[in-house]
Amino acid sequence: MNINRIALLAPGLLFAALLRAHAQHINYAHEHLAACAYAWEKKDSARLQCGNREFCAAHKNDDRIGAIACDPYESKADRKQESILLSGAWLDAARDLKDMEPWTDCVASDGRPGHPCAMLAWTLRNLGPTGDILLPTGMKTAKLALRAHIGLDPFPVTVVRLGIGADRAGVMEVTWNHDGLGRRETHSTRLTPAELDRLLAAINRSDFWRLPYQGEHIINSGGEWAAVELSVAEHKKHVGDMIGDDEAADLSILVNQLSRMIKSRWPDAPA
Repeated sequence: MNINRIALLAPGLLFAALLRAHAQHINYAHEHLAACAYAWEKKDSARLQCGNREFCAAHKNDDRIGAIACDPYESKADRKQESILLSGAWLDAARDLKDMEPWTDCVASDGRPGHPCAMLAWTLRNLGPTGDILLPTGMKTAKLALRAHIGLDPFPVTVVRLGIGADRAGVMEVTWNHDGLGRRETHSTRLTPAELDRLLAAINRSDFWRLPYQGEHIINSGGEWAAVELSVAEHKKHVGDMIGDDEAADLSILVNQLSRMIKSRWPDAPA
């Protein structure tokens, strides 16, 4: 059957298939163990698709190809910086966000090289304004606010807003283009206690507060990037990076968790 004819007859189905394929975040090395073991043994260029934590623990310093393949699994967090560990109890004891804490620090004219705000300024010139508040629509007070811009080629950026308020009540709002390239739409949902626990764990495992503003990880496939702004009382940060599979380090840990929460409700959202 001619693929061009399929694309003409059912573009929505084609884009939906692309969305599902990109959303899996499956580690190639685990899906192709024998082929990847052979690639590492022979030290050929196929290793570029064969990074994972197990292989890289042994081979990341083999040569330049090994270093590139293993870069997504190496943390770039600065362990000398201070950090905080978020938990439900921590949020219970924290004050509500105030003043400018639940609002973005980015401006449309930002041109700082390599900064997530500059990345967003470039993106939003095509997408249009996405609003300056980190919280979902209608949420007035919160102890944690998060906004993520997730870019997955060739689709317009997906915008996630998330807030956790008193009594650990969590709300997530997601905006994307229907079937990837259709009309822009926004949906919201309440988060379960288990999802909130997994989200906080992902923030901690990503070492978010000690990450560089721009991680600059080398990702060999997928073409996914994200910029995440996170604010709690007295702590606020904005981090951008390319996003890898479920074994990748740093911001990938947090964004992949957000993606799982999104996909469990809206499978056609590019995230």
